[in-house]
Amino acid sequence: MAARLVRHVDDTWTAAGRLLAATQAAPPGEVFTCDGITYRRVKTKHDSDRQRWNGTAPPRAENLTDGTRIHTAQAEDTAFWTWAITHALRLTGVRIEELLELSHLSIRQYQRPNGEVRRFRSCSNATATAPAAASRRTW
Repeated sequence: MAARLVRHVDDTWTAAGRLLAATQAAPPGEVFTCDGITYRRVKTKHDSDRQRWNGTAPPRAENLTDGTRIHTAQAEDTAFWTWAITHALRLTGVRIEELLELSHLSIRQYQRPNGEVRRFRSCSNATATAPAAASRRTW
């Protein structure tokens, strides 16, 4: 189950990156294909106003099969953070509560006198700088 989830998260992030790149490469109104799906680069009135205000317009694509519009930069960002959270939980073993407060993770090794090497995980949360907080945990 975990391997299937990891594969799905990896594939979703990769596909979102490809769609973002394809959308950014297409001028507004152009039809393009990404991963076998046909899209049209769209630019809404809001996008035009935003470009006039700050010089950039968000990349949006319309799926021509079902008509859904996708803010591709936002979709790629969501896919990245899903990937990052999944891998952080899987590889570090932190609890979700710790992950939400995580600002620093340190993996340290300690060699016991008998030669055995032990790994320690140390997590510091955002309140670690508060003097009264005993927020540094070592396992």
